[in-house]
Amino acid sequence: MASSNEFLDYTTVVVVFTSTVDKRRIVECCQIGKDIPKSRTFGYKFKSCPTPGCQPVPADMHVHNHGVKVHLRCLKCNWRSVSAKTDMDNKHFKRVNKLVVPQLFWHHFPPSTDLQNYFVELTNNEQAQPHQNKGKKGRDQQGKSKCRAEIVADVQDDSEMAGDQ
Repeated sequence: MASSNEFLDYTTVVVVFTSTVDKRRIVECCQIGKDIPKSRTFGYKFKSCPTPGCQPVPADMHVHNHGVKVHLRCLKCNWRSVSAKTDMDNKHFKRVNKLVVPQLFWHHFPPSTDLQNYFVELTNNEQAQPHQNKGKKGRDQQGKSKCRAEIVADVQDDSEMAGDQ
């Protein structure tokens, strides 16, 4: 996988193996995928959108990469997730080898509903958190610059989407 993983640009691999736990053989199954900018984040094609009535297919979920951060945007309803870091493991996705092939991730197969909703839950959890560092006017201390950064990111996302069509 480390020296020849170009085939993962187009597909994923499901690996079935046994391991021994408490002197018992257990069959395990995982899926290995490649993080592909603008296509698959963590090597997985997400299709979960929290907007009521919106039922996107994987092609409707656009991946936006910004360095080591990535977020999703639903092309059907324009929902945008918060960003997640791709340079570290998280509760669902583990890197195959962080030094040799940091763009390869694995997860348990079949993917759980919790895994499929990773960006939805991440977004919901961040929105539920009370904002820290409030100033006198109820804004965070970054104030306008944070707002401008979000606007710039949205404009870049929109121009990328227009260029992809």
